[in-house]
Amino acid sequence: MALAMELGGVRKGEEQGLLLACQLAREELTGMLKPGVVPADCAGRFAPAVAKMGLCDWLALRRAVEPGKFTAGDVTVETGRGDPSHLRRQALRQMAPYLTDPAFFLWEVKG
Repeated sequence: MALAMELGGVRKGEEQGLLLACQLAREELTGMLKPGVVPADCAGRFAPAVAKMGLCDWLALRRAVEPGKFTAGDVTVETGRGDPSHLRRQALRQMAPYLTDPAFFLWEVKG
């Protein structure tokens, strides 16, 4: 959580939303681990990956509800609205050795 706050420049009063996003990211990532693998087996990669995934989701939500542009008289201010999804991709790449392959599935064919 502290890493996510630092990476995302979280403002005072926004901690609860980020905490919830990180808790949900932890549940999601735990569900993606290979059978028999627990977070402690991930060589220190699990907590940073959770922080990045939680921050990604939180930033996406914050950007969805905050205005990206406003005008006052003749002056228009546009805020940065970059795509935070790179954080999720980076986290999943770092955790890849410990995660199940999402593209793999077993199809039983009766014959």
